[in-house]
Amino acid sequence: MAYNDDTPCYSEYLMVNGINTHVLKYDCERKESLSKSDSSAHEHHQDHDVITLIIPGNPGVVGFYESFMETLYDASSRTVPVWAISHAGHEITPDMKATHWNLGEKYNLEGNIQHKVEFIKHYIPPKTKLVLIGHSIGCFMILEILKRMPEINVLKCVLLFPTIEGMWESPKGTWMAPLLVYLRWVILLPVVLASYLSPHVQWNLIQWYFKGRKVAPGTHNAVMHLMNPSCVSNQTYMAACEMKEVVLPDIDTIRTHLHKLLFYYGATDHWCPVSYYHKMKLMFPHGDIRLCDRGIAHAFCLESSEEVAEMVWSWLKDDINKIHK
Repeated sequence: MAYNDDTPCYSEYLMVNGINTHVLKYDCERKESLSKSDSSAHEHHQDHDVITLIIPGNPGVVGFYESFMETLYDASSRTVPVWAISHAGHEITPDMKATHWNLGEKYNLEGNIQHKVEFIKHYIPPKTKLVLIGHSIGCFMILEILKRMPEINVLKCVLLFPTIEGMWESPKGTWMAPLLVYLRWVILLPVVLASYLSPHVQWNLIQWYFKGRKVAPGTHNAVMHLMNPSCVSNQTYMAACEMKEVVLPDIDTIRTHLHKLLFYYGATDHWCPVSYYHKMKLMFPHGDIRLCDRGIAHAFCLESSEEVAEMVWSWLKDDINKIHK
């Protein structure tokens, strides 16, 4: 499968729950805009048996997942479209004003869950089978989607480095949570200062920061969104909500959908430590709950995108191939 520069990657901005939202698609057949109308989008996609939808972590910038998406799409021989949706207000959009700071309910954790529900409701045809891949807080959102949308046709959910419980009590949360909840300005101040630099200087700073690291190709462009105070304000606002609201795992939802869920915990993850993996295994001994033995970091999309994508496809291919027969 030697696909290179001709990979069909399409990017567009859609109004989702009243918010201009970036949707990235690796999809040979999805050349028209999804925004034509709900009905035309549904009609067009009746020919897709399966669509993979990625719900990102925080920051919810889909550019971080480009390499992961491309590798996963190529692994399927380009038969399974791979889409990703940004979180509300986490990316610079064409209509964004530099001084527009959002702290409304559409940008908190609950608002972002509803944002994904609305996207699926309006842009995923009812008969299409969905593979949901979540990363970090995206896994929490997937469990909420399963609970709130029992009518959708979900084939499989892959939960990568899932932050679905005890975020404040986690090793990283113990020092990040007070900062995010009570002292967000400490994070925002350097971003505000950096926003006065020219894009050229910002780009050079990003290159300097990642010097010597083999990061995924889309990383530098994705980090440019973190130079925008409005985006970082929304990201940290949602993160503060995560610290306060992600407390206990949703046992009932996990139990109901256990046959569709695959959990993948990190062995050195300071957001969801190994103790959370052991607890989940104890509660659900028959669940597909795995612990990383490859030393992959929580932010896998920076340096391990291809490796994780190939691993994810090895988990999905049997279920998907049954549909394509």
